[in-house]
Amino acid sequence: MKKKILLSVLVLCGLYSAYLVAGLVANAVGIWPAAPGTAMMASDHKKSDKSTADNDGPHVFYENKRIVVRSVVGHNKAATVVIDTVAIGDKAAVLLNCTFSRHPEWNFTTHLKANLHNEAAVYNRADSIIALSDVEGNFKAFRALLIQNGVMNSRYQWTFGSGHLALVGDLFDRGLHVTECLWLIYHLEGEAEQAGGKVHFVLGNHDIANLSGKLREVRNKYIENAKRMHVDYTQWYTSNTELGRWLRTKNVVEKVGGVLIVHGGISKQVNALSMSLLQINDLCRRYYDTDDDARQDELEEPAKTLYSQKASPFWYRGYVGEEATKKQLAHTLKMYNISAIIVGHTVVDSVETLYGGRVMAIDTKHAEGISQGVLYTGGVFYRIDDTGKRLKL
Repeated sequence: MKKKILLSVLVLCGLYSAYLVAGLVANAVGIWPAAPGTAMMASDHKKSDKSTADNDGPHVFYENKRIVVRSVVGHNKAATVVIDTVAIGDKAAVLLNCTFSRHPEWNFTTHLKANLHNEAAVYNRADSIIALSDVEGNFKAFRALLIQNGVMNSRYQWTFGSGHLALVGDLFDRGLHVTECLWLIYHLEGEAEQAGGKVHFVLGNHDIANLSGKLREVRNKYIENAKRMHVDYTQWYTSNTELGRWLRTKNVVEKVGGVLIVHGGISKQVNALSMSLLQINDLCRRYYDTDDDARQDELEEPAKTLYSQKASPFWYRGYVGEEATKKQLAHTLKMYNISAIIVGHTVVDSVETLYGGRVMAIDTKHAEGISQGVLYTGGVFYRIDDTGKRLKL
């Protein structure tokens, strides 16, 4: 009898130890526990993901005072890595090629920027704004929205004049052309500035998750590509890479004209902090690499709120469904001297106006062919789509 009891205890202890180890390993790679509001659990996502190594890049690394450009060319077992190395002093001459094996008409090039700097939090004037959200690596939808709504032409030249393009977070995960979507934004920034326009990219929860090394929604394609590159995926967007440095210049909330651009929204908890947009962005930027530290750091109580999965500007979901009170919204509008807020993050069937037109919810199902955004011009909001149709809201 004692032997049976001892055996049972040992078995239970072994199972418990295995459970702990599994939890630690899963947590280390960022796939467990799942965050609230996630559309697909990590295990289901990985089981359904049949993607494999494929065209990707370029990825620009800074190694030993040299620029190393790595690209994956080819598909599945035929995928190979092409590496180019140039001296730091030749940075201005580096021409990056984004190529699509199945859609060569999508190919484009861009140059590396000479300098990167943190974006401003407030832009007082914007005659026209086009806002898109949650592209999530869907280059086809992204490209169509930009071309059909006059932001750029098929040669990737800016055609929106002094207009402002706002990307309302979550360019990462789920799709298979994340890298190319990022480079297109990077490219259009320079194009826009030359024409007197502006591109804004505020970060969402998926973007920050990737900067923090959480891989729960990363497609298998990128894991396979990383193996071929011999560079772990968690190193693709560090401060030793061009895209990593560029992403760290981005904010989580910006005021463009009289409109607030933010991925999730402004919760009552964030209102209570009474922080300026500059203060919010500066504090959030400190934790882009290690978002869990913000939630655990007892000395930085504001950071806990700004990174809370219920209250954070890039996690909050209180607007869609109008759970936030009108009083809370009025507080936000007054505090930041704005007339409207544009948010993504929470999926809607079609672009919605909420709170009497004070909030625009624009996260539509791009992957299902419902690609929409908003145009704000002349004080009026319009729903736009990937065919160029425009409907006054």
